[in-house]
Formats: sequence, structure tokens, C-alpha cells
Amino acid sequence: MTPVARSGRRTHDPAPDVLTGPVTDANLADLVDRWTEGWAASRGVARERFSAAWRVAIGTDVRAVEYVVDAPSAGVLLDLSGGAEVWFTVVGAFGGPLRPIPRLTHTEVMMSADLAGTHGTPRTPGAQDEVHLDHDGDVAVATVVIDGVPAARGQVAVVGSDAVFDRISTEPAFQRRGLGRLVMAGLTEWALSRGATTGLLVASPDGQHLYSALGWGAVAPVATYALG
Repeated sequence: MTPVARSGRRTHDPAPDVLTGPVTDANLADLVDRWTEGWAASRGVARERFSAAWRVAIGTDVRAVEYVVDAPSAGVLLDLSGGAEVWFTVVGAFGGPLRPIPRLTHTEVMMSADLAGTHGTPRTPGAQDEVHLDHDGDVAVATVVIDGVPAARGQVAVVGSDAVFDRISTEPAFQRRGLGRLVMAGLTEWALSRGATTGLLVASPDGQHLYSALGWGAVAPVATYALG
């Protein structure tokens, strides 16, 4: 599949007003806290605070652990790495030049939306299109099946009033058929039914076009690096 997004219930402070423009330093840390909480819930993995970053136990063959940090300085990254190869997802801009220079693996954008105001209603599915929605607790997975073949999918985790969308993707043979909209509509409807009001996700360059058309706004640049 071609991925277009990465993308327990919160009991502490409710989310602030939805962000639909670039964030400031004052609320970037809160935004990263909220997104990482939902992202970890979506993946069913643990996260813990580690120095100035969130340490997320990804558990894949490529990387076992990933650190998520907002607008770090070079010193913060070096402190976290400890001389070993470490993966960092940086939300926002660096606080200064990096030495040594980490290896950039990919760039994305964090986006946000008022879920009630998104344009998620897709075309009416045809007779051969089926949308399957399965959920387990606060995580739901939507799959679009065409002629018995899984054509598109995505998932969302609801944490308090936030809904973090993740792993939205469409198989190459089924692209440009509005299936991403179909997936987003199903997940958004479910998230709203669970009390979510704000959507958060991290989008690839390709995914940004879809989400912008649905009414989402970019709030901060995201870059993933390997250091060490």
C-alpha cells in the first residue's frame, strides 16, 4: 500500500481549541504530548517520558524504539542518543545547528482539524464497495473492500477529545478512486460518536493533498532522523 498517514482514554486536561495554523512554542509541546499518546494507543505500544522526549516502543524490524521530541536543541538529541544509533521524530524546528548531522529519513507534516467541520462525506459507495469498521476499545480500523480485495485502510485512536488518525493507505491499483475519503469518513464518524472533537495526524507529502481537501490544516513540520 502507499501510506499517506501514520496516523486508553485521557483523564487529564481537555484539549485546547483546535489548531488550524502553525503552532507556537507555547503549545507545540502539548500538541506533541497529545499526538504521541494517540499514536501509541493506535499502535498498541508503550510510551514513556525520557528526558525531553517521548520514548515509543515501536518494535519493528527497522527500529525498536523511536523518540518523539518538539523543537529540540542539538544537545538534547546527543543526550538521548548516548552514542548509539537512535531514531528521532522531530516536530517543529531545531533549536540550533546539529553536530554531528543526523541522517534524514523522511519529512512529513502534522495536521489538525475540527472533526465536525471536515468535508469527509465521500461519494456514495458503489455496489461492489464495502467499508468494514472494526473497533477494540478506543481504536477503530476501517477497511474498504472492492470485489473481495482489500483496497484501502486506516485506523484511529480516540483519547479524550482527540482522535489520532494513523496508517491511512490505499493499494496502488485502487488509487484515485476516492477511497481515502471513504476511509476518513468512516473513521471520522466513529471518532465523533466516541466524543472526539479534534483530529490529529502526521501526513506524508502525498497525504497532505487529501487532508487539505477534507478541511485539515498544517500545524507543524515533522522530520524523522537517524543519529549515531
